[in-house]
Amino acid sequence: MNLAEQPTMSAEAYHALPGVSNSKLSTLIDEGPREYWYQYLSGQYVAKKKDYFDFGTVVHDLALCNSLDLVKLIPASALNADGHKKGGAWKAFAEEHVEKIMLKSAEYDALLRCVDSIQQHPMASRLLGTEGVVEQTYQHVDDELGLTLRCRPDKLIVLNGSQVVLDLKTSETGTRPDKFVRSVANYGYHRQEYTYRRVLRDCGIDVASFIFIAVGKDPPYTVDCHSLSPEFLKLAETQVENGFLELAERMRENDWEPRSNNSI
Repeated sequence: MNLAEQPTMSAEAYHALPGVSNSKLSTLIDEGPREYWYQYLSGQYVAKKKDYFDFGTVVHDLALCNSLDLVKLIPASALNADGHKKGGAWKAFAEEHVEKIMLKSAEYDALLRCVDSIQQHPMASRLLGTEGVVEQTYQHVDDELGLTLRCRPDKLIVLNGSQVVLDLKTSETGTRPDKFVRSVANYGYHRQEYTYRRVLRDCGIDVASFIFIAVGKDPPYTVDCHSLSPEFLKLAETQVENGFLELAERMRENDWEPRSNNSI
């Protein structure tokens, strides 16, 4: 069954949808079945509230959507004498803008410089400037697995007649190929690409290229564009398809215990 495109929604609404996303599958693969059950099925899990702003999320919104709606610059008058988020003025300001990501001047400047680096990069700016669909949700019911699979590409464009997925990543370890490959392995970006390609294909969209646009979180905010090798995607295919099969079986049997003997 093909559910195809779903209405545009917030990131929070997307992650609350039923079904299996790349991030959910990564929990099963990287953390194990008990953690998957706890986070997504037990009803007991409460996500920890971050006491810091998510730099990647704000860069993402500004670079892709050209929007600073989530951001509020903290005036000096809202901080104490030492420039800290303390005191009555800060409490009042924070309560007034509780739905915003509140940034100090230095954080705000870093955000703008990071996005400016993306806009100054010839290939990244051309790709992101191409008309396309931003953050559209796609879903497909895999009847054989008995699972609803979904994805939410950052941007889907048509380039020279072919469908291209763009995915923007912020990196703390660098954006050169020898640096970014560590992020691919550590965060499972290869599985993300395979999963997105699979869901989109099942929704009738044949993706010709998948391009990661990587930008450094720190000066000089380097930018590089990368495509993954066939070897990476072959590895991802094995990991993802085995993950789907395991998840489908565990859902049928309601069995969330590990299947190893804990040999180390």
